[in-house]
Amino acid sequence: HTPQGIAYESGVPFPTGPALRRDYPQLKNVASIVSLGGDGQITTEDKKFREETGVVFAEPQFFDLFAFPWLAGNKATALNDPNTVLLTKAVAAKYFGDWTSAVGKTLKLDNHWLLKVTGVLDDMPANTDFPLKVVISYATLRNTGVAGALNDWVAVFAQHYCFIALPDN
Repeated sequence: HTPQGIAYESGVPFPTGPALRRDYPQLKNVASIVSLGGDGQITTEDKKFREETGVVFAEPQFFDLFAFPWLAGNKATALNDPNTVLLTKAVAAKYFGDWTSAVGKTLKLDNHWLLKVTGVLDDMPANTDFPLKVVISYATLRNTGVAGALNDWVAVFAQHYCFIALPDN
């Protein structure tokens, strides 16, 4: 509630994805994604960058629900482990000079988390609902300031979404 009235947001509590997978095993797929919010400072070995948008944490299942063109890396395993990250082609080229050499390299997010590049996505079209640039494994959230919210059904992050694929029929 605000002085202007009720404000609605599309975010969901962090436990939504795991609960849906546990309680509704008949669902084809469930995937969560959360925007970092604000901007993220990215540091490579010798350069610093600031991404004002497009820095997200995503579960691996997100890339089974939505068809993003992969250029490098293994879609099935790229986001399984904490501290792994996908970059778009343009961002990988910006950070490392050549996107084809980005996989296996490391970068630091906000001077805290060392992330290993495990894949490269093609650049997102201008008209996308997901203007992704830097996609960090959702498992990395356990090592961040929101770790306590991962089991919190009360807090709702406006930029935390959960997508589901329903069974046929």
